[in-house]
Amino acid sequence: MSTLWKPDGTTQPAWLEYDLGAEKSITRAILFEGAYEGESANIHHVQIEVKTGDDWKVISDVYSWGGKSESPAFDEWPISVSHPEIRFDAVIARHVRLKLLRTTGTPMIHEFELYER
Repeated sequence: MSTLWKPDGTTQPAWLEYDLGAEKSITRAILFEGAYEGESANIHHVQIEVKTGDDWKVISDVYSWGGKSESPAFDEWPISVSHPEIRFDAVIARHVRLKLLRTTGTPMIHEFELYER
């Protein structure tokens, strides 16, 4: 938590790509935006993708609480508060990408963790 990543402001959408070193089974991710919950609340829509061949496949499409927004008041809740743990069907991958599709202000990611269970 003592380090963070933030985009340079020129790449849209901004994204982080991870090489797990070998193919791994993953079923969930945890996003920490800030050293404590709600500290930096700027990420509102993300996709998690895995590389299959030369293409990227979306395995999770996550919106702020309220979704695409039946409830606009909740759309302002950041993912790090409303969905810090992201679950998806098991997938085997070596390369994983976290794509930031909607942010307010400058997003800062302190940790993005991937787990098998």
